[in-house]
Amino acid sequence: MKLWDDVTKAASDAASKAAKKTSELTASAKLRYKLHTEQTRLSVIYEKIGRLYYDSIKSGIDNTAKIAELTAEVEAVNAEIARCTAKLAEMKRKRVCPACNAEIDKDSVFCPRCGTKQPTSTESKE
Repeated sequence: MKLWDDVTKAASDAASKAAKKTSELTASAKLRYKLHTEQTRLSVIYEKIGRLYYDSIKSGIDNTAKIAELTAEVEAVNAEIARCTAKLAEMKRKRVCPACNAEIDKDSVFCPRCGTKQPTSTESKE
């Protein structure tokens, strides 16, 4: 009977680990999709800004207000991209360099890409 209990427990543990991993992969896929969607949205906004600027130069129409609205939208999309990127890095047990946005090890003191000193966990909380 002990052997059967051990086999049952091992199977239950394996199923729990598989369910947890599946959940993590699903969350990661959703975040990557959200990130891609926001990056595409950002490209569309930049294109609109370019068209408005071109039209204002070509025809003399003042599109400053529309461009300002789109610029605010760019800031919001960039904030969402940063949030998604940071969450994805966190899921991989990494973090994002605040200077160059490189994904780096959590315990890195300096960024291997740009060399920026990374904030310690107490600095980032303040």
